[in-house]
Amino acid sequence: MNDKLNNILQRLVALPKENEWVEFKHNHPTSGDFLVDKKYTFEVGGKGKSFDQIKDLPNSYLAIDNIEIGRKNRIPLWVFGMMY
Repeated sequence: MNDKLNNILQRLVALPKENEWVEFKHNHPTSGDFLVDKKYTFEVGGKGKSFDQIKDLPNSYLAIDNIEIGRKNRIPLWVFGMMY
């Protein structure tokens, strides 16, 4: 996934939740894209995204584009659209 599209997807996930309990971690790409409640780490990516960047973090999840059904810690990106 190219950087421009990835940045758009990250902002899409963050838009409805940008407040005191969501930290957008754009300066720390090796530790995920979002930190929620100072506990849950989210990394946004395409269908082939792996857990490599967040594999050592507890409570970490992938928000994945182009999948319909999530499994384990892989959440379809469209689910975040339901939060608006």
